[in-house]
Amino acid sequence: MEARVSGGDRIESNVLSMVSRLKTPDAAAPLSHQVEHRLAAGIAIGLLQQGQRLPSETIVARIFGVSPVTLRQALDRLRARGLVRTRTGRHGGTVFTPDPHQLDTMAREELTAMSLGDIADLGGQVATVLAACARRAAATCDEHEIEALGEAARATLAVDPMGVRRAHMLLAVKLASTSRSEGLMEMALPLAGELQALSWHGPQSAAFAEQLSATCGELVAAIAAADVTRAQEITHRYAESLRSALMTARARLYAEAAATGDGGVPGMTRRLEGLHRRLGAVREALDGLDPAEATGESGPGVVDQLLRTAAEEDAELVRGAGIAFAPGLLRDQPLWLNWWDGEEPRELRFKAHTFNVAALRYYDYTRMPWFRQPLALGRLCAYGPYLDQGGIDRVTVTVGIPVSGTVFRGSVIGADLRMDGLEAALFSGREAVDPRAGAALVNAEGRVIVSSLPGGVPGTRLPVGEAFTREPLRGADPGVEALGWSVWRTAD
Repeated sequence: MEARVSGGDRIESNVLSMVSRLKTPDAAAPLSHQVEHRLAAGIAIGLLQQGQRLPSETIVARIFGVSPVTLRQALDRLRARGLVRTRTGRHGGTVFTPDPHQLDTMAREELTAMSLGDIADLGGQVATVLAACARRAAATCDEHEIEALGEAARATLAVDPMGVRRAHMLLAVKLASTSRSEGLMEMALPLAGELQALSWHGPQSAAFAEQLSATCGELVAAIAAADVTRAQEITHRYAESLRSALMTARARLYAEAAATGDGGVPGMTRRLEGLHRRLGAVREALDGLDPAEATGESGPGVVDQLLRTAAEEDAELVRGAGIAFAPGLLRDQPLWLNWWDGEEPRELRFKAHTFNVAALRYYDYTRMPWFRQPLALGRLCAYGPYLDQGGIDRVTVTVGIPVSGTVFRGSVIGADLRMDGLEAALFSGREAVDPRAGAALVNAEGRVIVSSLPGGVPGTRLPVGEAFTREPLRGADPGVEALGWSVWRTAD
């Protein structure tokens, strides 16, 4: 006989309000998909629990800022996934019906969609925002708030995994509210929710759960003592523990994946050599052309096709490709980029840049290392990882080769690499590097490009004195070897 859901199991509006502010992966997705994702995330982190019933569709739609029709579409999608069930009659309504297997599958899919770099970045954001909350809370909270924080911290010792996730999420919410900052609450809620949703996947040892709960108790004690510095330090330690556990879980997924395609140091070397050849083909095609033909001014031609090919032949690694023309080469445009970019693999579009010096997004590529280094050294160069502000507005590595000996002398042909593609190239496929052992792809300056090391955020410089074994990228192409990239592994 089916259990009846009583009115006491109805979800409170303030909980739904929190769920409505959770992060969605694609802000451009249809509204029904965004509502679906937020409700699913609310289930994953325990804010929406098994057997709880939604209020009326009118109320829920108002909370999420959508029409009832859009809400019904989202609920239809959740129903198809088995996460909700709708019943009619006096005790009817839409009831949440997830099971642990579904939640584990959801978290596994979310983790698989994220790179180790994404997780490291998310953990850093959570640490920064929650540490700011803790700092404010230590300076301003009263006895009532300290008591509420203590209750939230003790709840993190819940026996069932779902209860643990819910307790940690509510502790983050309570910490943010204790900071008395609406701005910090708006930042903390979606970030903490995203982190907790991922943490469902993978077995967590009882010792780890107890350690994390003890850290929560230390945090409350520091806040009660008004120790601002210690509260901030403990919050960073708490977030780092979560980040490290998630990176370990993601590394395990890499190791469990089927070994297909070129991977590891040899595979990455071969793929970079292939990209170098394709960029060289573009350079050869420029010989004998005039600027109008190369810029596409006279219509799409062989150069555009070769640029697209340079990216599309290895679209999982290469995001886009283009030509940065020498300053003054074009009579009517001092600077010009003929660049093709794809947010998703094989969906290339012409990327327009702003060359108005008075504009906020003015893109002066002549000052950028990815343009200057190939011209100065006369060979293949790579710059990054860096945030290409005003360009593709993503963290990337840009490789480029110089053009000389033609009318296009002083121009650079380049390509942007995907950070998740670099990571996948290193840690998956045949001859892959095992990420569980701790490894990083490092550039010639000793800075991390991608990494499975807990503190190896892209762009950070690894400590030279630490015990690492180093394997340089070497192959048939001396240009790739000249990049100076190598893989650092933690020594046994």
